[in-house]
Amino acid sequence: MVWLGYTHSPAQLSALADRRQWPCVRRVESGTFRVDWVDHPKPPAPKEEPLVMPERELIEELTGLRLASGLIVEMEIVNTPLRVGGASERPSLTTVVLIVDAQSGAVLKPELFPAADAAGPHLVRIFASFVRSIGACPAEVHHYGSLKPLKPLLDALGIKSRQRPSLPALGAAMDGLMQFMGA
Repeated sequence: MVWLGYTHSPAQLSALADRRQWPCVRRVESGTFRVDWVDHPKPPAPKEEPLVMPERELIEELTGLRLASGLIVEMEIVNTPLRVGGASERPSLTTVVLIVDAQSGAVLKPELFPAADAAGPHLVRIFASFVRSIGACPAEVHHYGSLKPLKPLLDALGIKSRQRPSLPALGAAMDGLMQFMGA
């Protein structure tokens, strides 16, 4: 890309940007470079997370807790640019699951897990841990749409799951977390 910027004028680069294809710079045998044009890469189709069927014992344990009629939480999976790993380790990207009180904006249960892991089992574990920690089940869980693997557990507990276009409390919490982590 440095070669492309060095050898083309701003007007030429602007014209190249308007093409329906992307440049692919290749080194030729003589040691110079040439630009081939390739179709725009298609983003990979999002992988469908399978539903996670919670264990009977977990459902029985959590069903024994009362349903907190006024408690509405915002919960979402957020893929972050945060890299975790020591100096001698290969860093890995992390996924953050936040559970935030929709009324107060209080962060109730932040959890991290490796971005390469399947989200479903982590969602069940994190949500169960959250319910245990407060000793009650929320009445509703609002989300952007990534909590599909958690649906069987929410249904079994009688918790309403609502997909929303906006989660203001969760957005504020995520902004604060990213600033704190330096991202």
